[in-house]
Amino acid sequence: ASGAPTLREEPRSIPNGVYVPEEERQFWSFTPIETPDVPEVNDQQRVRTPIDAFLLRRLEQQQLSFSPDADRTTFIRRATFDLTGLPPAPEQVQRFIDDNDPAALENLIDRLLDSPEYGERWGRHWLDVVGYADSEGYTIDDPVRANAYHYRDYVINAFNDDLPFDRFIREQIAGD
Repeated sequence: ASGAPTLREEPRSIPNGVYVPEEERQFWSFTPIETPDVPEVNDQQRVRTPIDAFLLRRLEQQQLSFSPDADRTTFIRRATFDLTGLPPAPEQVQRFIDDNDPAALENLIDRLLDSPEYGERWGRHWLDVVGYADSEGYTIDDPVRANAYHYRDYVINAFNDDLPFDRFIREQIAGD
């Protein structure tokens, strides 16, 4: 009824290649990649990495700051649950508490990322998105997909092998 108005007059012709209107070129994905300057913050002691400075600057704008650091027991429990979905064993907790190496936190995270449980935990999210199931799931008699586990294992191994995401997506499309 309104004649399908547009935001701007439509072009009479579109140039070869990808056409992106001028106002859409300002969208973040069309702008050149830049390395921004690390911002100054009030609480410089809380900055361990440049990323911390970006986060802390935003928090300080809201009169907020980082939460206090977790104690070692809490840290290993949170990290282990988050990266593997499982609690740490008591001996792992004690070993981490007793570790005086300055790189103990980084070593813990590397160990968790290298564990097979990491791929099982995080691959599961992808498997949920694609609707993975070991069976057809239509009736009470639910026939089993005898070879479905191959795909499940591929996804888990892709996470554990740190397969680049663009390659993972290409392989998903190729497999489809």
